[in-house]
Amino acid sequence: MLTGPLRTGDEALAQRYRHALTAPPTWRLADLTASIAHRAARIRALFKLRLPDAVQVATALETSSIALVTHDRDFSVLENQPEAVPIYG
Repeated sequence: MLTGPLRTGDEALAQRYRHALTAPPTWRLADLTASIAHRAARIRALFKLRLPDAVQVATALETSSIALVTHDRDFSVLENQPEAVPIYG
């Protein structure tokens, strides 16, 4: 999420993103559990996502997150999936 603004030198936008990502209660740290790893492997196999992306999606699903915010186009393969978490980019 921060990569885009940092790549273009938009420090103000990067700061707003940083605040949104770190101001409670908008996010929390989740451990990589065996359940998340297994779900990530299944997501990776089914949708050919890169491992970090599959882990993000699996974590969002396992933690009942209300949304996943990203600028990564790879997540478009998950649109209209029955158990998908809404992805905003």
